[in-house]
Amino acid sequence: GMALSVPTTAVLLTGKRAVVWVETGPNVFVPRNVVAGAVSGEYTEIISGLRAGEMVAATGGFLLDSESRLSQPNAPDEHAAHQ
Repeated sequence: GMALSVPTTAVLLTGKRAVVWVETGPNVFVPRNVVAGAVSGEYTEIISGLRAGEMVAATGGFLLDSESRLSQPNAPDEHAAHQ
């Protein structure tokens, strides 16, 4: 059947959660918690947390995460509650 899916390389699995980086403007990305489902080939089903048509970073998620933390070292970890 039809399912919303993204490239598996776009999904960052941290053990207890899955995150994708969603493009909100030209070259502007924000992290989004998602619920990942089945993996089929090079794609991962997204059960919730993402809408059809939203653009995600297919690669470089770890780099985006690292850069985000380095640019705001004193900012609270917005994902801490989800760990």
